[in-house]
Amino acid sequence: MEKKVKLVKAYIVFCVLCTIIMFYFILREEKIGLVMLGVVGCLDVLLLYFLSKVDLYSSNPKVEPVIKCIDSDNFEEFANVLFEEAEKKGFCDTESIVSNDGIEMLLAFQHKNKEVTTLQAIWMKDFNETLLENATELFWKETEKKIGKRKIQGYAVQLIQCICVEGMNEDAREFVNQNLPQDVDRYQTLSIISFEEKQIYICQTKHKIFDERFKDVEGIFLEIAKKILR
Repeated sequence: MEKKVKLVKAYIVFCVLCTIIMFYFILREEKIGLVMLGVVGCLDVLLLYFLSKVDLYSSNPKVEPVIKCIDSDNFEEFANVLFEEAEKKGFCDTESIVSNDGIEMLLAFQHKNKEVTTLQAIWMKDFNETLLENATELFWKETEKKIGKRKIQGYAVQLIQCICVEGMNEDAREFVNQNLPQDVDRYQTLSIISFEEKQIYICQTKHKIFDERFKDVEGIFLEIAKKILR
């Protein structure tokens, strides 16, 4: 991944140089300037694709989570309140799923104007990143099934993910203190809810170019979770 990040950063520098050359020829009113305009346009499309595949901030991953207290004793109570409030905000088609590896989860969807937001609540006794990755993959499959495999390519996809655990372990504490990456047209807010500590750890992101959209998704979560927060 580190090598990929370096290559993408080098590609960004290359794109900037090509843009400068393009403007030079355009200002001189030379025909090659129009050719360069097309080339730079193609380069920019590729740049957006590459940016969606790598985390440019991975060299500085430490970001402290926002920690709030919760008024809930177990997963069932937490999920009931959360999804009831989500329904009031336009989330529908709630699904209850038990994955092949025994992870219990609930999903609900809100889609409009080529944008789909999926709310996912997961229960695992102890935090396990491999199980989380499997649950995230399942979220994508279910969302794709809901919208349509071809159609979803033109959608902005937002994930509100709540990982509910009995108590925080070392893996969970390390996880919530890492930068939460955002991709082009793929945004997420992720939280770990510990019923033992009665706290929620809301992961944060340092991707400045995505800050506004990230905060929008986080705002949706805080709005539907306000009855649980203290």
